[in-house]
Amino acid sequence: MDKPMLLDAEKSFLNLFGKNTLLLGGKKVLSTEVLRDRWKCLHTPGHTEGSCCFLFDERFLFSGDTVFSTSVGRTDLPGGDHDQMKSSIDRLKELFTKMPDLIVFPGHGPQTTARIILRENPFFM
Repeated sequence: MDKPMLLDAEKSFLNLFGKNTLLLGGKKVLSTEVLRDRWKCLHTPGHTEGSCCFLFDERFLFSGDTVFSTSVGRTDLPGGDHDQMKSSIDRLKELFTKMPDLIVFPGHGPQTTARIILRENPFFM
């Protein structure tokens, strides 16, 4: 879903940082990663249509721009959707309640835990 954004510097806002699209040998490409048994991909739209969190070994969550220690990703930019973010937060809240010791690595800011997010992030209260 986010592929068009990655291939267009204006849609991805790369142009605002003086960057072009993702190129390799002059051709537009996307990196494809193979997820092994220890990885789970959780589709968490809201910040963008294709936002995902990656759960590793049932111990670590790489949340990207979906959730931070005390906030969540913006939904006011193109591709963002407040209602989808609310649904993603509700699903993550269930996960965090079941796994309070989960270590969360946001795309910005310090690492945290599910327990701290449930206690201190106003979007999860």
